[in-house]
Amino acid sequence: MLHAGALALFAASGLTGCVDDSYDLADVDTTTRINVNDLVIPVNVAPIVLDQVIDLDSENIGTVRYGDKEFYAFHQSGDFHSDGPIHIPEVKVTAPEIKGNSTSIEQIIGDQKGPRKASPFEGACFSYEIMHPIGDDFEYSADDIDHSIVAVNSVRTSPFQFRVNLSISGTDLVKNVTLRDMHVSLPKGLALNPKEGQSYDPNTGLWLIDEVHVVENSPLAIDITADGVDFEKAGASINPSTHNLEFKGHFWVKSGYVDIYPKTSGVDIQEIQLPKELTLNASFSLDGFDIKSVSGRIHPDFAGLGIEPISLAGIPDFLKDPSTHLILANPEILFQVNDPAYNFYKGDMKASLSITPMRGATHGETLVPESPILLQPSRFSSADMSFVMAPDLDNVFYPENANADYSKNVTKIKYPRLGNILAGQGLPDEIKVDISIPEQEVVDFQLGKDLDQVFGHYYIVAPFALTDKSTILYSEDITGWGKDIENLVVNNLSITAKAHNGTPVSAEVTIIPLDAQGEVIPGPKITSTVLAPQTGSDFEVSLKDGSLEKFDGIRIIAKLGGSNTDMALSPTQTISLSDIKITVGGYYETELDND
Repeated sequence: MLHAGALALFAASGLTGCVDDSYDLADVDTTTRINVNDLVIPVNVAPIVLDQVIDLDSENIGTVRYGDKEFYAFHQSGDFHSDGPIHIPEVKVTAPEIKGNSTSIEQIIGDQKGPRKASPFEGACFSYEIMHPIGDDFEYSADDIDHSIVAVNSVRTSPFQFRVNLSISGTDLVKNVTLRDMHVSLPKGLALNPKEGQSYDPNTGLWLIDEVHVVENSPLAIDITADGVDFEKAGASINPSTHNLEFKGHFWVKSGYVDIYPKTSGVDIQEIQLPKELTLNASFSLDGFDIKSVSGRIHPDFAGLGIEPISLAGIPDFLKDPSTHLILANPEILFQVNDPAYNFYKGDMKASLSITPMRGATHGETLVPESPILLQPSRFSSADMSFVMAPDLDNVFYPENANADYSKNVTKIKYPRLGNILAGQGLPDEIKVDISIPEQEVVDFQLGKDLDQVFGHYYIVAPFALTDKSTILYSEDITGWGKDIENLVVNNLSITAKAHNGTPVSAEVTIIPLDAQGEVIPGPKITSTVLAPQTGSDFEVSLKDGSLEKFDGIRIIAKLGGSNTDMALSPTQTISLSDIKITVGGYYETELDND
């Protein structure tokens, strides 16, 4: 309560002595005005500390401590996991049917054709040339391939055999046979292990056989075993709409030479003659196989994987204003995750994370990291890895609230524009955080294995800062100065003070006169002073040539406005006014006593 001494001034105003009550004063103006000049009213105002201004009662919004620093932030932590292990089964490929057929072979008269090594057989030899290819086309099939397998570049398989069985008709004198310089056409891109004296070119599909020696009564056959297929070279694929295997090819004996060593028992060797043309009969067989691993693109269905949206319920009213644009001072996402297929493939698996602000049912801009989250078994000694994502990777930290050691095996990923996630016309109602294992390239990804659940822990921390469109309003009323001042009609008002602004944003201080009921007194607007962040400044607000009646106090309004700083707001930052002096000039007006 302040006593200005106005009544004493009124008592000493010279209204003493005798008054002749025979005079009729009814028609006389008996109003008396007492002028007051430069009446000084000292006021003390406690510092305005931000923890008085920013009253946070949301579980996701509050103070975060890092070492000896404390700042305002929204934060959320938790665990995430997918549903139980998933199983991508091996693909069982059915053996195709392929027709057998025949072709003619013609005896070579004159000089030998084709290379010939030393033969293990003795006696007369009749050489024949395969004049026309013999073989047929085929098609492998597999149904109900797991939807996780999106596309295949190559596969590793159980061993499967390509075999051609031959027989010669047109004579009954055949004893031993040598197949020389055989050119067999197979699908391109097979993974083969040719025997000695053989070769296979996966780019052409040509299988070359130097020599095969077949003794009497033994199968006249050639075979080779594959254990993989390059789908791109072979022209094979997985149909993404039907999830069936499409693998067509051909198995042809294209050319070669057949050396026949005839039977000589009971026959005059000099008289042995074989027909000029014989028939070479062929039957073909191809094994089915199981696809054990794939290289290509997969998209495992880790059902149930996700993070609950971040609710902004309970955020203070000043931040809900549509005019408020809030930015975040280098927000961070700390993230730990396992690699569910750590032992089943070569290369790096990717995880993806995105953040989307939601205003009602309206999606804001989805923000994603600059690069994917790579789960790198080649880099880490275990399947558990840590990541930290932020716009400024040079200034990341690990808050005490995180409750996990993210600093081990940590990979830093730049996350541009993450600080703008709350910016816009009013704050979002919630923030959606999506985590997934997207479609990705894999090398030698093993099928038929149980993949672990995806599981991990996250901590999101986003310190508050303000843009140049942000505002925080703080108001305090100082009233109850007493009737002495209340009855003074003020026509000149000057307020001086020293101001200190310890926040990282600018502050505008306004002082408004109030009446005894704490209501704003109508009148000319009092000017205000803008304070840039600084240690102290003198300022003055004044009213001239106006009139304020029933003046009984002041309202001090501190308006914090952003300045595009990325410095976080802290509970200990203050705005204070000191040495406040209110100087008023005006008058008292009263009626003379006519009794």
